Amino acid sequence: MIRSGRQLNLVAILGCIPVSLSIQMADTPLTWLLYVAVFFTFIEATPRTAFLRGVMIGSVTAVINFSWLFSSAGRFTGTGLLFGLLAIGGLALFFALYCGGIAWLYARLKCRGSSIRTGLVNATLIASLWVFLDGFMIYVAKSFALALFVTYVAVGDNIFALQPATVLGPLVITFVIVFVNAALAHILYYRLWRFVFFPPLFIAVYLGWGWLLLARFEQRQPTGSPPPFRAAIIAENINPEFKWAYGNTNSFAERMFLLNVQVAKAKANLAVWSESAIPWNYAPGDDFLNEIDKITGPSGVTHLTGINTDYRGSTFYNSVYCIKPGNTVAGRYDKRLALSLIEKPFCGMLLPFFNSTGFRVKEGITDQPLITGYGKAGIVLCNESSVPEPAYASVRAGATFLVNPGNDGWFTDSYIPKQHFFHARLRAIETRRDIILNSNLGYSGLVQASGRIVFREKTDQPYVETLLVRNHEGLTPAVAYPYLMLVIAALAFTTVLVYRYRTLNT
Repeated sequence: MIRSGRQLNLVAILGCIPVSLSIQMADTPLTWLLYVAVFFTFIEATPRTAFLRGVMIGSVTAVINFSWLFSSAGRFTGTGLLFGLLAIGGLALFFALYCGGIAWLYARLKCRGSSIRTGLVNATLIASLWVFLDGFMIYVAKSFALALFVTYVAVGDNIFALQPATVLGPLVITFVIVFVNAALAHILYYRLWRFVFFPPLFIAVYLGWGWLLLARFEQRQPTGSPPPFRAAIIAENINPEFKWAYGNTNSFAERMFLLNVQVAKAKANLAVWSESAIPWNYAPGDDFLNEIDKITGPSGVTHLTGINTDYRGSTFYNSVYCIKPGNTVAGRYDKRLALSLIEKPFCGMLLPFFNSTGFRVKEGITDQPLITGYGKAGIVLCNESSVPEPAYASVRAGATFLVNPGNDGWFTDSYIPKQHFFHARLRAIETRRDIILNSNLGYSGLVQASGRIVFREKTDQPYVETLLVRNHEGLTPAVAYPYLMLVIAALAFTTVLVYRYRTLNT
């Protein structure tokens, strides 16, 4: 029987393993059990003990999962390995206090007792609380996407587990995972073996709901919808250090010309470029774009091209241009959520990025999709796909499909590209829109509105892939009522607190 403080501390440290595997989206049998060991150590812990264990869990997990910064930070910022160490230390401190605070609060609010009813009440309490915590992480990720960890990433490879997000958004997945883990931890701690069937049964019912939602969507045949169009992903897959280095312009241009020849031969309707694919700022009559038009214009190809736009001095818009045959600009999208410390200052600080001249991004203000002639393209640029709101706002503004250009070249060897693709997949399900991804040195591909992956590729070789994309209309409940799950969680949390108060006073 595991009961001593030393034993429980060891279990807490070992519990960092399934948590880390879930962050890195390793598809293992531990996917649904990521928090069981952690919750096991909190069941009879005092608030002080719970806080200290939470600090230990948060710091160990952060060091494990952000160790990639040690090698990447030097290339990413040009500041050497010292910044990597400082970044890891800062994130470890943040997550130590974050997890410690969660553990302390849970220990203060939980009901005492070994009955299954107490276990389910406490599971509801922590699951409801965790919905708000993941909601907070989503808010933080609007500026610090690289530090994002939300519970629902753990089941990113399970298409049925993701489907309820079209109704209640991604936080419903968080509730289910945390509830199941907390309930199972209680059952194991108090050896309530006759109830051990409950967590897997709960998961089975939840997955059944997901299966029904998927089946219903795929069986629904839209009437009068236009036929699919052919979209070409232009995956240049160029090391960002090479592309942004002075003197490599001709080599870059030659590669892009060859890729666009393939686009023209594939008879694509729409060509999708990666984020900031062209390493200089847009100017009318740009010679490079004129050459691209000579190659693809006769085939009638419209381009969604990543290229920055001048704002003032060393401040630019991170833009995607809709360019039609004749090198005619039909619209422009500017990134709405710039990365703090990297693309915009945070507390007056800005890390060197791309160069040492103080590059920074001016955030755009419009949610309007780009009118391509083949549908309305809602753009979610790079890290904007990691949080729901940009995609939701684009769909509410009329987008009939989504496009996610990105550049994962700075951290291509980490788990970040896989998380990036998963978040885009979830946005497709939540909005019921096809989403095209083109991420330099990351995962590029196409996810259908159902969540089914038509194409996914991560390579360091350039290629062009042509895919059929469908337009969709209408608003899902998740898009129409984005805060519904938070309201449900608030009601559940309040109900548990009322139950606890009445229990303590009877």
